[in-house]
Amino acid sequence: MSTPTPVDSPAAPLRRSTQAGRLAGAVGVMLLVTVPFTWLLTEEGGLYLGGKLVAGLLLVGAYLMTNADFFARLSGARSTGLWAMTVVGALVVIGIVGAINFLVLENDREVDFTREGIYTLSQPTRDLLDRLKQEVVITAFYASHENAFPGAKETLQRYARASTKVTFTIVSPQERPDLVERYQITEQGARVVVQSGDQEARARDTSEMELTNAIVRVAEQSSKVVAFLSGHGEPGLEPGGADEVEALASAAQMLRAEGYEVRELSLLRAATAGTTPGKLALAAPVEPAGDTLKVPADVTVLVAAGVSRAMLPQELAALSAFLERGGRLIVALDARVDAGLTDWLAGWKIEVHDDIVVDANVVNRLLGLGPAAPMAYAASEHPATDGLEAPGVMFMARSLAIKSGGEPSINTQPLLLSDESAWGETMPVAGSAERGDDDHQGPVPLAVVATRHVPSHLADRLTDEARLVAVGDSDWLNDRYLPLQGNADLFVNLVNWLAAEEERITVGRKTRAASQVFFSLGQLDVLKFVTLDLLWVLYVAAGLGIVLIRRQR
Repeated sequence: MSTPTPVDSPAAPLRRSTQAGRLAGAVGVMLLVTVPFTWLLTEEGGLYLGGKLVAGLLLVGAYLMTNADFFARLSGARSTGLWAMTVVGALVVIGIVGAINFLVLENDREVDFTREGIYTLSQPTRDLLDRLKQEVVITAFYASHENAFPGAKETLQRYARASTKVTFTIVSPQERPDLVERYQITEQGARVVVQSGDQEARARDTSEMELTNAIVRVAEQSSKVVAFLSGHGEPGLEPGGADEVEALASAAQMLRAEGYEVRELSLLRAATAGTTPGKLALAAPVEPAGDTLKVPADVTVLVAAGVSRAMLPQELAALSAFLERGGRLIVALDARVDAGLTDWLAGWKIEVHDDIVVDANVVNRLLGLGPAAPMAYAASEHPATDGLEAPGVMFMARSLAIKSGGEPSINTQPLLLSDESAWGETMPVAGSAERGDDDHQGPVPLAVVATRHVPSHLADRLTDEARLVAVGDSDWLNDRYLPLQGNADLFVNLVNWLAAEEERITVGRKTRAASQVFFSLGQLDVLKFVTLDLLWVLYVAAGLGIVLIRRQR
C-alpha cells in the first residue's frame, strides 16, 4: 500500500527540455499573436511577416512536443484562468501599442529639440511662406533607394505643413523618364523644380537655403536674364547644322531649364537702334560715343564666348561700367585669337598667355580625347565648383595666370587647373608639341575668377560684388563638347553662382555641433521593426515564459 504524498511537499522539478519548451512556446505565441500588427506596420508581406509566422509556428510546435500534458493541464480551471489572463494581458499591451502608433501616424507632428533648430524652418522662410498668394508646386527627382530621399521628403513635408500654398511631389527618375527629359534633369545638376504660375526655378537640393531662394524667385516673378554677347563672330544660340557644331543652343536650353531668360545682346545694335535710316556716313566706320554703349540694366549675367573679332574700345568701356555697377560676366577666350581682351583683362589681374595647353596624360587617350583637350579640375573650394564629380574638358585652350600688382580691391584666384601632366605650349611645330623651358609648366590655370566690392553709395548698383570669370577656351560651351564629362554642370554652376542674389534673403545652411546619423530606407525598416515590434514581443514573451516555467504543475 503506497503512502500518499503530503500536500505541502515540493513538486518534482521540471526537466530542462520542458522549461526550454515552455519559453519557446511563450515566444511563439507572442509572435503569432502580433503577426497582424506586423502587417499593419510594414503594410506588406515579406521577410518580417513571413519570418514571424514561420518562427511562431515552429516555437509553438516545440512547446507541444516538450509539454505533452499541455491539454490535460489546460482543462483545469486554474490553468485555463492563467492562460486567459495571459492572452488578455498580451492583447491589451498590443492594443495600447497599436493605438499609440495609429495616433502618431494620423497626427504627424515633430518637435525640434536641437539647439541649432536643424529641423525647424527659419523665420525668414516662415515669413515668406505666410506671404505666398499663389500656389507653389515643387517636384523633386529622387529615387526611393537614394540616401537623400528620406531627408528630401522630410524637408518638403515641413514646407507643405507651413503653408497650404505649397505642394510637392517626389518623382523617381527611373520611373518618369518623360519628366526627366522635360525638365532636363541630370545626375549632378539641380534635382528640384519649383514652379509658380509661368515662373520656374531650380534648387540643387532640398536644403532650406536652396528651396527658399527658389521659392523667392518664382513667387516674386523675378526671372533673371542671361545675355550672350554677339556681333564679333560669336556662336549663335540657335541649333546649327552639321557644319555649325559650335552653336551654343544646348547651353541656352540648359539655362532656360534652370529658369533663366536667355537672349543675345549686341552692344552696337542696341546703341544704334534709334538711328534714322539713310543718315549713315559711308566714308568711315561707325563708332558710337562711349556713353551710348551700355549693358541693359535687366541683364544679370553677360556671357562673352568665342569672340573672334576685336571689340571696340567703347564696348570694353561698357563691360567695365557693367562690372563697376556689380555686374556678372563670363569671358571665354580662344587660343590664337586676338579679341582685344588681353589688356582689358589685365586690369582685373588676369594674365592671358599666348599658348596652347597640351596634356600628355594617358587618361585622355582612354577617354578618346587628344593631347589638345586638357582636363579642368577645381583649383580649390569655391561655390562655383562645389559638388562637381567630373572635371571639365577644354579644347585648344590657352592658359591664364594671376597678374601681380594692380588694384588692391580686386581679388583674383584660379578657379580651374589642368593636370600636372599638362603645360602651355608656346611654340608648337607642325602640329606637335614638346615640353620645354619656355613653356608654361603645369598645372596651369584654365579659368580664373576675379571679384571686387561695389560701394553702396552707387545709385545704379546692381549687386554688392562684381564677379568676373575668365576661361581660356570657349569650345567647351558649344553643342559638340558641352555634354562631355562635367562641362554642362560646370557651366550651370558658374551661371548660378554669378546670378546669386544673396542680399535678397538670408537663409544659410544649418549645421549642428553633434554628429548626425543617416539611415537608408532598408535600415529604417529594420529599425522600425525591431523597436516597434520585435522588442515588445520579446519583452512580453519573456514575462510569459517566466510564469510558465515557475508553474511546475
